[in-house]
Amino acid sequence: MKNCTEKNNTKKNIKIFDMGTNQVHNSETFFVNRPKGLKQWLLLIVKSWACFTINGHEAIVQPDTAIFFKPHSPQIYHGIQDKGNYCDHWMEFAIEEELIEHMGIPVSTPITGFDIPKIDTMFKLLQDEHYFGNIRKDFYIQLYTQIIFEKISDAVSFVPKKNHDFYELHRELRIHPERDWNVDSAAAELNFSKSHFQSKYRELFGVSFGMDVIKSRILRAGTLLDDTNMTVSQIGIACGYHSDDYFTRQFKQITGLTPSQYRRRNKTIT
Repeated sequence: MKNCTEKNNTKKNIKIFDMGTNQVHNSETFFVNRPKGLKQWLLLIVKSWACFTINGHEAIVQPDTAIFFKPHSPQIYHGIQDKGNYCDHWMEFAIEEELIEHMGIPVSTPITGFDIPKIDTMFKLLQDEHYFGNIRKDFYIQLYTQIIFEKISDAVSFVPKKNHDFYELHRELRIHPERDWNVDSAAAELNFSKSHFQSKYRELFGVSFGMDVIKSRILRAGTLLDDTNMTVSQIGIACGYHSDDYFTRQFKQITGLTPSQYRRRNKTIT
């Protein structure tokens, strides 16, 4: 639970340097590459499909994804050509890092599931105040910013506290199915024996960890087959497969179709 002290502190400690809403860029030419980041915090609300490089791994994010970058942290991202123009809301700001931590907001991590209409409205109001506000400008800037942060924090806080590490692992798997996941390292990371980890994971999510890795990869592959012109081989690599045959075999095991058959069928349907 967030207390009133945290919220009041948040109101007093946010300074906006610059911002924009619904900023559109041509995905063919738009590429942000800031290995050392910015001097200030950056919040992105990505409104289109995009690709981010986070901790050395590429992650495709869906529209309406929030990402906080703290000062001097790498910022590498671009649009996806076959998905149309890149679009986002963005805000460069200063805040005490402890306040972000108190709100439970992770940094350099895609966040979804927040109140999208409310966030869109608050960004528009915030931009109006930032550029055109007068008498009570600072009050409204602090208020709207607080609402934005709290709404995003609420989405993060929705993860049940009990078994929190398992839910965080599950969330990370959904975001980065392409990583080299295996049950041994996952169990060790959570300080569980392999057998206890497997039992607990199945209890929480109704599926084994190994099968969840496969399903997460195939789910991502299906999205890429539907929404991009990437080749089957490129999609396999983007989903963590190093063999076209192995990717095709697992895809057919889950969907009943090869990747090529799946793409042809869905294009016919649409």
